[in-house]
Amino acid sequence: MNNENPQTDPSWDYYILWHKIFQAKFKLEKMLSYISEIEYATEETDKSVDADLAVITNLLKTAND
Repeated sequence: MNNENPQTDPSWDYYILWHKIFQAKFKLEKMLSYISEIEYATEETDKSVDADLAVITNLLKTAND
């Protein structure tokens, strides 16, 4: 399986779960990239990070629904 452009079999039992987790991973990596470029935290960056974390947390909490 290629991490750049993953291809999964739709008949796989974990197909939907895998895609939800992969989406959370993508968002987490994007957030990590964002914060790695920030030298000093601000109220604006904190709000952005909090919002991203809420989305990622929700994706993971509901991944197996």
